[in-house]
Amino acid sequence: MAYQWYDMTSGSPVALAGQTNATLTISNISVNATGDYYEAVVTNLYGQATSVEAQIFVVQGPPFIATDISPLTATNTQGTPMTYTVVPGGSAPFTYVWTENGSPIPGATNASLTVGTPVGTNYFMVTVSNAHGSAPSSTAELVGLPVPTLNPGDYTYHLKITFAGYDRGEALFNFPSLVEIGTNLPGFSYSQLASPDGGDIRFTDSSGTREIPHEIDEWHPDGVSSIWVRVPSLATNTDSINMYWGNAAATTPLAWTTNGEVWVPVSGSAPFDVVYHMKEGALPFADSTAQFPALTGVAPAATPGIIGTAGLFSGASYLDAGVVNLGQAFTLSAWVNIDPTAASIQTTWANQHGGYGAPGFALFVNTYGNTDQKIDFASGDGTAGNEATTAAGTVSFGQWHLLSASVDLNAGSVLFFMDGANVPGNTVAVPTLANDVDLFLGAFTNNALYMHGAIDEARVQKGTNSVNWAWASYMTVAQNSTFENYTGLSSSAVVLSGQGSGQALTLSWPQGTLQSASQAQGPYNNVPNATSPWPVQMTGPQQFFRVLVK
Repeated sequence: MAYQWYDMTSGSPVALAGQTNATLTISNISVNATGDYYEAVVTNLYGQATSVEAQIFVVQGPPFIATDISPLTATNTQGTPMTYTVVPGGSAPFTYVWTENGSPIPGATNASLTVGTPVGTNYFMVTVSNAHGSAPSSTAELVGLPVPTLNPGDYTYHLKITFAGYDRGEALFNFPSLVEIGTNLPGFSYSQLASPDGGDIRFTDSSGTREIPHEIDEWHPDGVSSIWVRVPSLATNTDSINMYWGNAAATTPLAWTTNGEVWVPVSGSAPFDVVYHMKEGALPFADSTAQFPALTGVAPAATPGIIGTAGLFSGASYLDAGVVNLGQAFTLSAWVNIDPTAASIQTTWANQHGGYGAPGFALFVNTYGNTDQKIDFASGDGTAGNEATTAAGTVSFGQWHLLSASVDLNAGSVLFFMDGANVPGNTVAVPTLANDVDLFLGAFTNNALYMHGAIDEARVQKGTNSVNWAWASYMTVAQNSTFENYTGLSSSAVVLSGQGSGQALTLSWPQGTLQSASQAQGPYNNVPNATSPWPVQMTGPQQFFRVLVK
């Protein structure tokens, strides 16, 4: 006899490959198999016979972990919220018991658990139960790092930075803000630093003690230096951060100045995939997220940028970021200053080759063969294609503009921003475009359709940006002194100076209380009602003066 099993679920027989025995075994049965039908046809030399159809019914029983908790390892700063979620299978209803280091957590009886990250290494898991049994999840390891703090008294100089220009009403978490220091700040001098390269610079949140990550972009001790600071929360025009410097005991830069922590926060906002400051002028170009440095391409030359130095793309320049998995939602942005003579496509970011409907995407200015100054987001999957565009004349050439496109593949849409404002236009994106392939800056991936002009601060971020985030990203660069108020530069270092004229001496000091004594070693007493400048008659017994700073 010969046997052949068939799947009859669709109503028509579908032969099951390799199933030619008297017994059919179906592996990995699931609840979705309920209602499936199978039959066997048996043949020999004299003819064939067909079995009755066998129908499958799957009865749910003991619980099992359909979706495990994630991530299984994580490192956060103390107090950072961390959420774990489990999805069970089996027969409902379910009960949940979460444990921390093996001990049940009181009140933690839901499918999700949110905890403030505790200090040290801790372990979390959940046991799911129903009437038929129980099933444990995997164990997640959560490492909590102590909140880094500083003692303001250890630093000679202090500056308060208030975001006086932010009035949009939305809280922006982990917002990268540009801080500019140098000749633009009254009272500031590079000689005040304890380290010639700014290694003693520290930033804190509004408390004045909790440190926050920063990265020095460009250092110009004879001019203005640029620093990116990750602001924990920016919600109102009274929010502030603090800058400290002048501590000879703290001249070693902290790890987050180079490890990407400014751009890849552990929680609170979507991290960046790529951040090119475009200051190098030659390969390699550093990625401040420490993930995708541009090691290959044709390097753009150095040129003055919107912040320090930018890359000058000559019509044959591009940077290859490598394979970047962008996920289902991402935001592309770059400051561009397009050559006034540029025609046809001027590419910023692209992971597709030229050709309508090519797999992937490209963000550029000017539609193909035109000088219409439209922002264009081309997308395709190799079959379907679309070009979402803004109106003609959106981007003027010969000027710096911040271009952004927020792409949501789940919704099949793209939103355009220019200089922080939402720009209306065709917003359709092909949802099945390639998003985990080679990513270029300045050209399509077949080395065509190059940018002619300068690019600065080129970024790729996970998730889609709100219009308020896009606006603040524009303001912190283009109108920094309006967006941020640099006030209250103070120093605990006080110089008491004196200028003599005839029989009078005039003492001056910036802050504190003037004191005097008959001997250098004291004791000193406050000079009644003394304010700077203070005249002192150069007659009578000798006196010694000092200033007490509280």
